[in-house]
Amino acid sequence: MTRQGHTELVQVCKKYFRSILGISEKKIQWMCSRHFKTVLQTSENREGDHKSHHFAEKRTAVKSFIEILVPLEKHYLRASKADGAKGSSQILSAVYHRLNSMSFEGSSTVRLFVDGCGGQNKNSAMLCMLMYWLENCASSHVNEVHIIFPVPGHSYIPPDRVFERIECELSDMDTIIEPGTYWEIFCNHGTVFKIGDDWTVYDWKLVSQQSLKKSGQWHFKFATAKRFIISQS
Repeated sequence: MTRQGHTELVQVCKKYFRSILGISEKKIQWMCSRHFKTVLQTSENREGDHKSHHFAEKRTAVKSFIEILVPLEKHYLRASKADGAKGSSQILSAVYHRLNSMSFEGSSTVRLFVDGCGGQNKNSAMLCMLMYWLENCASSHVNEVHIIFPVPGHSYIPPDRVFERIECELSDMDTIIEPGTYWEIFCNHGTVFKIGDDWTVYDWKLVSQQSLKKSGQWHFKFATAKRFIISQS
């Protein structure tokens, strides 16, 4: 302690002193050892996150790079309750419609980023749909399709920005009575295609069940896969 400009050593109960500060004997020994080696005062670090700040600069650089990319026009394919639930066949039919609407001029490879894990049932049906599309509908210069499963919580893609803007607009509305309200909001952020009028639902789930083995009988672990590559023979 310091008294009248002079530093005096005061004896205290070591165990009681540690309990007040909430630190362990091991940490005191580590701080003393570091102080004697470096002759510097050790800054306090209370067992927080020691690793995230090391990658903060890289994370910011990746995010900045993605944000400068110029995205294509946004498209939404919407189904109402009268048209059936949002099952795997509806989702895959929407993807199939979008693939057929694009020419992919100058590209030999089509890459699809899918949220969720590879082991979901709709993703095995997607493999079947993409194999059919690549064989029968794709342009002659397209010879490969890559399906990529980003790591949840560690990935960021351009459509996320659009979803965030839509969520902000929806959060400002107290109540939504008519489904058409969603239609109007989606139209403010992209082009909307309506089921039955602009695109048709195909039973891709049934086709995959008739064409593919169950994923548990495949020669590799489907659930842990992070990337699938489909190519024309």
